[in-house]
Amino acid sequence: MKITSVTVHKIEKENSRMKGIAVVTLDDCFVVKGIRVIDGDNGLFIAMPSKTTANGEHTDIAHPINKETRKMFEDAIFGAYEEMKKTATDWIDAMIKNQKPDGYLGTFTEDDANIYDDFNGWGTACCMRGLLAFYEVTGRKDVLDAVHKCMLWFTKAWAGDNKTFYAAPFLIEPMILTYLHTGDERLSAYANEYLEMTC
Repeated sequence: MKITSVTVHKIEKENSRMKGIAVVTLDDCFVVKGIRVIDGDNGLFIAMPSKTTANGEHTDIAHPINKETRKMFEDAIFGAYEEMKKTATDWIDAMIKNQKPDGYLGTFTEDDANIYDDFNGWGTACCMRGLLAFYEVTGRKDVLDAVHKCMLWFTKAWAGDNKTFYAAPFLIEPMILTYLHTGDERLSAYANEYLEMTC
């Protein structure tokens, strides 16, 4: 038996030690889902899929029955978990490296791009959510600083009549999340102004 595929989906919940959920394929013909990656007191470990019995006890649905097989699962899952973290870090680093001096951080990078287009607000808001989630997991201040600068860019570039109705709900969420992390009242004021415009 060999592991032919491993996928790890990152899970981050506040005050939770669970870091991800793995799906493992054996011999290209059998799949085990719901293997949890847990950050324990002594480092990462895997918890096999389980269920709660009628009397309230937890029991594994599937699990390795010897050390060698458990190690095979751990090596494959931890390897995929580290690769997933590296991929996310590489994307984040590439993203914030492209921030413009005025603070703009988005996909409309051409000189003649319409920065007031709804799709700019929508796409940038999605990117900011991803960056903020990464910050919340890692605590990397440079990531929060990049999002903060971008949100401030929107408060200036999309002021007054430059606001759009379509992008409003998408921009308000990362704006408020950034405010909660930084305490910058300009972001809260802008989000409230945007809400008043759309209501």
